[in-house]
Amino acid sequence: MATSGFGYLGIDERRFLLRLRKARVPVAEIAARLGRHHSTIYRELGRNRFRDPDASWDSQRNMSGYYPVTAQDLARARRQRLAKLARHADLLAHVVVILHGFRGSPALCVDAGSLPGTGNPLKE
Repeated sequence: MATSGFGYLGIDERRFLLRLRKARVPVAEIAARLGRHHSTIYRELGRNRFRDPDASWDSQRNMSGYYPVTAQDLARARRQRLAKLARHADLLAHVVVILHGFRGSPALCVDAGSLPGTGNPLKE
């Protein structure tokens, strides 16, 4: 089940990953079978795992672990978060004012706070 190695893991890859983890296949071999880097697999297992808030680590009821559908939902939610400028209208307005007032190319305006006479809301 090799993939191109680029882009996001899909639900089928996540299900395959779970089957291999339950079979106690080493992460390096899972990565090779999926056509991904081993760090991608470790990141997936750590970042997209379910953490049971109602159970302690020594409890029999602890449902924490890696579940493909939960992992897919967590990954999708992270991708759908709005960008910083979309979340902060005041910051967007400030950036627009700076870019309109900049005499050079807006592409060269990397650090708006470094322009003379402008405050930097990112550092406030």
